[in-house]
Amino acid sequence: MPVTPNRLLDLADGVGQVGVMFRYRLLDRALNPAGIVSPLNECSISASSERDTKRTLSGFNLGAREMRQINPFSDRIQPVVVLEDGTEWPCGVFVFTDAPEHIGTYVSTLEADLADQDSILNQKSRFTYQVNPGGSITAAISDILDQAGIIHRNLPDSPRLLVPGTDALIWASGTSRMQMLKVLCNLGGWLPPYFDNDGVCVVKPPPAIDSGFPDHIYDDRRVAYDSPVVNGNLLTAPNVFVVIGTGPSKGEIFASAQVDARLPFSVENRGFEVVDVFRTQGIVSTEQAQFMANQRAMAGAVGFMNLDFEGPIDPRHDLFQTVYYPTLQASFREVSFNLKLTAGANMSHSLTQGGFSGGST
Repeated sequence: MPVTPNRLLDLADGVGQVGVMFRYRLLDRALNPAGIVSPLNECSISASSERDTKRTLSGFNLGAREMRQINPFSDRIQPVVVLEDGTEWPCGVFVFTDAPEHIGTYVSTLEADLADQDSILNQKSRFTYQVNPGGSITAAISDILDQAGIIHRNLPDSPRLLVPGTDALIWASGTSRMQMLKVLCNLGGWLPPYFDNDGVCVVKPPPAIDSGFPDHIYDDRRVAYDSPVVNGNLLTAPNVFVVIGTGPSKGEIFASAQVDARLPFSVENRGFEVVDVFRTQGIVSTEQAQFMANQRAMAGAVGFMNLDFEGPIDPRHDLFQTVYYPTLQASFREVSFNLKLTAGANMSHSLTQGGFSGGST
């Protein structure tokens, strides 16, 4: 869905330079406001939908007075872009992952590494976890989030069930909750879980690349001159997609699908296979595995073109979004972006024309 319009961020007619400032909210564990802090350095955000920990905040250094406000074990940091029109745009919620204190003669400083709340889900579970046949996928996701203390969430309404007669889903003690959630989301046909700009855990279906309603549209006015770089990565694009079910009682269930033979990187045109393999629990039939393989092949065959460019700061960018680029008359999914939280800095974007691959039951 298109992002919220804003004449400053959209560089509407008559808009030249845009005044921005940056605020760093201090939040408690429940994401309630607990104050404001002011880092000593300019910070930057790196975001990628292809990592388990999808956002990081770097350059976050605090002086002694600011340090006394913070409990790095439970507090969170939320950077916010404030525009000259008074609107505020949050850019994610981050937890402290490393916070060494530098002791000085006159002043002490805290130089912290922060990551988004994915880092909580990436922690290992103490106990074995099991979802029995016929159990609700959504209920299992909600239960795992409860165990991790994630209270802000946006989950699908669908009461999808595991197919009756399948093996139970079982994860051993020491498995990360993120690994469990990714399997459950794939069975539901959803994207892996992620935390949005407001710090809410989101599980949703993959957006359609060519729906006609992209999240962002970038015409030449919003792209830095001479910054776009187009790379057709067809030489490394998979042309065979394999899905393997790993249920304990049925043994491996196998299915594969090839991209359209007319594509330049297809097996027929290249003369050899470039194979992508996906393994998961919860597949009960070759028909289900074949459907998932077909879906992954269709997503991978949208057209493997990469586009990198820079533009003005736009805090409306979030994870798993779509971008339409009129110059190329093509729609893309955004793989990553980098936002330096300083006035006048450009924001960099990396896009790919391949579709989102989400499993489905």
